[in-house]
Amino acid sequence: MAPRIPSLPEADEGHARLPHEQLVEAILGTLRKPLLELLKQEESRLADRKLESLAELAAGAAHEINTPLAVIVGEAQHLLKSESLPERRHALLKIVAKAKQIHQLLRDLWFIADATKPVLAAADLQTLAVEAWNEVQPLAKSRRVRLRRRLSSRQATVPADKKLLRQALIELLRNAVQAAPSGGWVGYRVTVEDGWAVFTVLDNGPGFTEEQREHLFDPFYSGRSAGRGKGLGLAKVWRIAQVHGGSVEAFSEPGQATRFELRIPLKRRSRTATPSQSRNGHLPTTAKPNRRRP
Repeated sequence: MAPRIPSLPEADEGHARLPHEQLVEAILGTLRKPLLELLKQEESRLADRKLESLAELAAGAAHEINTPLAVIVGEAQHLLKSESLPERRHALLKIVAKAKQIHQLLRDLWFIADATKPVLAAADLQTLAVEAWNEVQPLAKSRRVRLRRRLSSRQATVPADKKLLRQALIELLRNAVQAAPSGGWVGYRVTVEDGWAVFTVLDNGPGFTEEQREHLFDPFYSGRSAGRGKGLGLAKVWRIAQVHGGSVEAFSEPGQATRFELRIPLKRRSRTATPSQSRNGHLPTTAKPNRRRP
């Protein structure tokens, strides 16, 4: 005799006579919201731990690496004073430049892991966008990448740290230029939407998969495609957006241009984490480990 399959428990009076499939859907519907909240909280905790680990790495690396770097730079600059041979001077200057590059890398790591509070002032996003493009023009010219741009007819003034925000725009444009094919194009536009100033960058380079999108803003993501996600550029963009109460998102669909959107609020907002500030589905953290900067 076949075992009897237990019936589902009856729901509230209003659902008592629903078919089993609808009853299951109703139960799942009531559980969906609290489960999503738990998932977001766990993702936020994971992001906190990830950034704290990165801050520990940056602090430790700074302690162990900055001292020998200072010696290398000092010795190279001392030798430059008495060196007259062009090829040796070139080699010494290259040593100094690379050592300073390593030092800047440590500072960037620290910024991503433990960003300081931005110094806010009124900033015109359109003006910063033009300045950022001028900065990237030599790279675009060398790669034969054409520019397309559209500015908003509305003023896009935001409370921002101009230096940081300009750097974010530069990194987004540089990323697009590096991803675009030779002879391709990169476009950007500045718009105002529902209390946000939006800087959108588009390119006709290869897009990315959903799996790659989840890691685009990770430091040194090794699964990069077509020049995307190299080094710390996109990770810095995410951090700059986060400290301004904004967000950055990436979109890639077959047959369409790849698109990055940086959103900065038109009015100063709290840095409290909200879903609109998510980073690839991960809520940003406001935790700030108290460590000395490199």
